[in-house]
Amino acid sequence: MKNKLKAVQSFGLALVLTFSVALAGCSSGCKAGKGTLNPTTGVYDSEAQADRVVVTAEKTAATALDVFDKFMQFERQNEATLAGVSPKIHQAAEEIRKNGRQWLTDLDNAKVAYQSNRTASNQVNLQQILATIQSAISSAISYMATSVAK
Repeated sequence: MKNKLKAVQSFGLALVLTFSVALAGCSSGCKAGKGTLNPTTGVYDSEAQADRVVVTAEKTAATALDVFDKFMQFERQNEATLAGVSPKIHQAAEEIRKNGRQWLTDLDNAKVAYQSNRTASNQVNLQQILATIQSAISSAISYMATSVAK
């Protein structure tokens, strides 16, 4: 049992550190460089300034895929041990299992809608979906940190 808990803690710490760094880089808008694709025309303009919200959406989606996958696997493989730490860890994993795919689909759709028509309402919609996903990422990381600290 001690070896299993130690392995859980080591893996959890590595995961927390990796994804904390990834999330920190995107929490207030990732650095945007040059280059943007116009989804309406399909033309890529390598000189156009990339939009911070779009870049943040793309990086958040990639981070979420990794965090969600690792967190759900970790939780499933260590379910009994983590239940002793907190039942909320299982609840969070189940929430991501249930809604994660739809959140990412909604994010992609909102990003494309915003790229096609950069209105304030499309930007607000994109930011709201980003907030939902970033909250789920933060929860997963937080629960991993909790499991390591216990």
